[in-house]
Amino acid sequence: MTMFEYNAIVSADRLMKGTIEAGSREEAGELLKQMQLTVNSIEKAKPQKPKTAIGRNEFLLFNQQLASITKAGIPLERGLRELSNDVSSKSMRNLIDAIANDLEAGVSIEKAFEKRQKHFPPLYGKILKAGVETGRLSEMLASLNRQLEVANQTRRIIFEAISSRPSSLPRSFADCVSICRASSPCSSVSICL
Repeated sequence: MTMFEYNAIVSADRLMKGTIEAGSREEAGELLKQMQLTVNSIEKAKPQKPKTAIGRNEFLLFNQQLASITKAGIPLERGLRELSNDVSSKSMRNLIDAIANDLEAGVSIEKAFEKRQKHFPPLYGKILKAGVETGRLSEMLASLNRQLEVANQTRRIIFEAISSRPSSLPRSFADCVSICRASSPCSSVSICL
């Protein structure tokens, strides 16, 4: 079976776009006609791009483990190797191993993470570089973890409020910002929301 993207007109002359799974383009057209849609176009759907960035929870766990490694005084290269052995996700294991390889080859920590910028937050490599240069990497990672946990809690609270009590939602974006700032000392609204 193949996925097809279609444009069709539904009752009241409204345009509808969507996807349908079928054995052929003709079969997709027949299925859409059975749904009483007037088909304008049917094209084979482009394959979905694989997810590249690591998830929030996976990043949080990685960052917590990296903070523990640096706090224990374990060299980053060795700590990353040990960490990659404990990770269940093959893609995350490969990512950590590639970073460790770069560090062992003499690449700076900033450059090693910059090469994989589609997997990590934009400024993560720079945060790590600043931590290494100041000798406070463990503290910076721990601080980042606290910030990420507060942002996750704030996000969870907002989603719970949206799903359970729509009438209790803030009336404006400014209300959301003040709620965010009250729960977190962050200066970036986007990190909170």
